[in-house]
Amino acid sequence: MGQYDWAFFIGIAVVFLAVGGMLGATYFGTPAPAHDAHGDTHEETHEVHDEHMHTETLEVDFAPSVEIEVHEDPESGYNIHIMTENFDFSPERASTEHVDGEGHAHIYVDGKKISRVYGNWFHIGNPGEGVHEVRVTLNANSHEDFTIGGEKVSDTVLLDISGGDSHTHDDTAAHG
Repeated sequence: MGQYDWAFFIGIAVVFLAVGGMLGATYFGTPAPAHDAHGDTHEETHEVHDEHMHTETLEVDFAPSVEIEVHEDPESGYNIHIMTENFDFSPERASTEHVDGEGHAHIYVDGKKISRVYGNWFHIGNPGEGVHEVRVTLNANSHEDFTIGGEKVSDTVLLDISGGDSHTHDDTAAHG
């Protein structure tokens, strides 16, 4: 093999290792080191929800808040009204750097994350008879949970569906 053939194979190996490292960090749940604005790394804490990797929490100095209301849709399912203070939805900057007071929300039904939310309204299907927990958390552009005093900025409502009628109950006063 000539000198250029070896360089080609070494180049391919370097690309393969770099891509493999990124895939391992993303797909296999191995956290890649986080970097702050100066390029320094810092430790991250992770939680696992429904077998999906969940990013670190982000303690904030300002006080964003969220409150939700669940409204039965006249045709089917339920419309979730997400009301925030000191927080702006910024779908155009999802998966980018953290900016205080902006990001997106995550919506959970019975503890299972069903979607990201990029605005003040979200529709869910009918979860069936029984009491169901509907929870919304506020998350940074970079996907960390916003927290205040170690508590996630979230609101939870219990949706009680029995015999075709539904009722809601505010389950928490968690920062919203």
